[in-house]
Amino acid sequence: MANISEKNEWQAIPQIEDGEVFDGGIDGSANKQAKVLANRTAYLKETIQTHTHTPADIGAAPAGYGLGTVAQAATGDWNNYTTTGFYMGSNLTNAPTINSNHWYFVSTIKHNSLWVYQQAHGFGIAVPKTYERWLINGTWKPWKEIVTTDGSITGNAATATKIKSALGTKPATDAPSTWENGMYFTRVYANGYPTAYGELLTMKHGGEATQLLLGWSGTDKTPAPLYVRNKRDVGVDTFSDWSQIYTSHTANPVFSGNIGIDTTSPTIASGYGGISINGTKGGVVNFQTGGILTGNISGDNTGIYLTSKSTAPVFLAVSNATKFAVNNSAFYPTTDNAYTIGTSVLRPSQIYAATATINTSDRNAKTDILDTTLGLDFINALRPVEFKYKVRENKVTSEQDGTETVEIEPATYDDEGNVATVAVTKERPIYKEVVTPLPGIRTHVGY
Repeated sequence: MANISEKNEWQAIPQIEDGEVFDGGIDGSANKQAKVLANRTAYLKETIQTHTHTPADIGAAPAGYGLGTVAQAATGDWNNYTTTGFYMGSNLTNAPTINSNHWYFVSTIKHNSLWVYQQAHGFGIAVPKTYERWLINGTWKPWKEIVTTDGSITGNAATATKIKSALGTKPATDAPSTWENGMYFTRVYANGYPTAYGELLTMKHGGEATQLLLGWSGTDKTPAPLYVRNKRDVGVDTFSDWSQIYTSHTANPVFSGNIGIDTTSPTIASGYGGISINGTKGGVVNFQTGGILTGNISGDNTGIYLTSKSTAPVFLAVSNATKFAVNNSAFYPTTDNAYTIGTSVLRPSQIYAATATINTSDRNAKTDILDTTLGLDFINALRPVEFKYKVRENKVTSEQDGTETVEIEPATYDDEGNVATVAVTKERPIYKEVVTPLPGIRTHVGY
């Protein structure tokens, strides 16, 4: 069977009529329709191969919107470019950055006059950035930077939506050089840190690094411990020691070294820990109750002062038991007939008083000195007696008065908040002060 010869012609397709006799051959009626279709196919093939297409041929957007050509030059205000298309320009108002001189490619997709999307690509600057914004119901929203990753986060805290993904766990003893550059979290889980569990935020650039440890408190609704350490940009490949960050909720903080207030060089005797307060007029430590000043300890060139700011007395105590007190009019023991001034081997050299049974007996301090008229009759009338005191002194002692439960090691928890180890507690005794009157044992003579 021979093939139909094709011609590059566009012809009408003949219709086969009723009663038409079919015959074969080059011009046979049975081959007429197939021959015309083959000619049409050859015509379309040549047309496609030799024709130069225009945007109008393929239904492209009209010229002027940067589609199919170079981006359209934009001037004035980026808010005005709401027709779908590609644009470029600089020094326009409402640009993504404050420096409107930056050049941007801006692509616009329009839904209608109230809903439009714009994306701006910076170019011609050291660090190209991409931004997007929306016209929502007729109101333009602020530009937002689109942050991308290439192994590290670009952008800054004001624009980035997340920190680099957590990198698992890493021992606290690893050298700074082994930590990755960037800002990221690692997990703390019984791997050598000041707190057994928590999250570690690392901020590292080249040789310098800072780490912030956010510990887990181990108890619901209780404050967590915070620690910080760092590595300078040069020097040995070692982190500094951990330093705890204390807050108003830190229980029983412990400080190493001496503390200076308004001084960088606290002067403390060798071997002692202390606080040095430096002021142009001296130093003062105030004590408050409910925001009200109750007293203070102060010192200046004239002396050291222990002061009560109310009518309440100032107490002297030993072993949490008050011994003596001072109020507006007296210095007195807090328990009657219980304490002495001086001891049998540590005695005051003299006691002076204006009026008392023990006082000064200096003739120069007296006046109107006369001989008494009392004679033997007065002496003979005296009645000498011997006696003992009912109470020679009150003995003050401490006596246990029950116990209280205290926690010495807190409970620990796993990742899901379940108790891993229970808290360790112990019973601590509670003491009270007991006053015991002691009867006199020595015989005294008097009148």
